[in-house]
Amino acid sequence: MLIISFPTGQNKKKTANKAGEDIVNEIKVVNENENEEYIYNMENKLKQVIGRIQDVGKVEVMITLKSSRELVVNKDAPYQYQSMEEEDSAGGKRNSNSTSRDEETVFIMADGNTAPIILSEREPEVRGVLVVCEGGNDAKVVVKVKEAVGALFQIESHNIIVCDMQYQ
Repeated sequence: MLIISFPTGQNKKKTANKAGEDIVNEIKVVNENENEEYIYNMENKLKQVIGRIQDVGKVEVMITLKSSRELVVNKDAPYQYQSMEEEDSAGGKRNSNSTSRDEETVFIMADGNTAPIILSEREPEVRGVLVVCEGGNDAKVVVKVKEAVGALFQIESHNIIVCDMQYQ
């Protein structure tokens, strides 16, 4: 009987190799307050940047999100493979194979507290942007603003709306 076991280490990066080592990532969604804070900060930064573009004038901005900020935590997933070859008295052979996998989140202890190891953070994905500005009726300004917003958030121009600001 042959038993092969390949445990994975805590410091390994995400892999899936021939030896059967595999670290699986779990995505945890962070709470809604952080999204609102992220939107508020991005809107203010965008408002400042767009306001500096020539002929834009006063600016108001609204951003909508497609997804929340995500934390990717380290998962340890040991992989075991067993292979057994049997031969009976009549000369017949029989092979049997089995695999198993057990998955656990990897934690670290610091100052008596336990927390998962965070591999990476993904910022929220922007769905669309509305820009209302004084120069919103000028086609050249609209193109400049759409290009700037598209470059900053990697979104397509049909997800960016630029409107002329109403005077009161």
